Amino acid sequence: ENAIAKQRTVRFPYYSIARDVESERTVNPYALLHDRESWYVIGLDQDAKDIRTFRVSRVRGDIRFATRRERDFRAPAAFEPAEYRGRQDWQFGEIVGEAEIELDPNTAWWAERMIERGEVEEDLFTTPYAGLDALAGWVLRQEGRARPLAPPDLVKEVERGLGRVVEAHEDE
Repeated sequence: ENAIAKQRTVRFPYYSIARDVESERTVNPYALLHDRESWYVIGLDQDAKDIRTFRVSRVRGDIRFATRRERDFRAPAAFEPAEYRGRQDWQFGEIVGEAEIELDPNTAWWAERMIERGEVEEDLFTTPYAGLDALAGWVLRQEGRARPLAPPDLVKEVERGLGRVVEAHEDE
């Protein structure tokens, strides 16, 4: 019997905000984590065959046991839940790159003190990211106090977002 088969497993309907879809998830839960005023379940997603983080408020129904084994849950010995604390929205998932964003001085001061996973040198904010859409959203919420420099896809995503804002307000 392999290690995955020995794990205790649960199933639940889950709404993915990034894909705007609800799907049935089968997960070996490893930890329950409170971070940034929300609860998250961290565990091995059976379909993705990778550790994923699920926001509890996006579970859309009953959580059911998927196995008949005893109902205690054990994380692998090497699993460390603290590695998941302090992530920003753009850092959930597999890190695929690093972004550079120029910040106004007051925003750089704030980012240096409030964002754990990233660095600020002078007014340049460097941050790892898993998804550009969430990072572009953060840049746009800074209302001009943050300007993306790299990667080029982040710059394009912010430009598209600004275009949508302009388009939404053209008739006002």
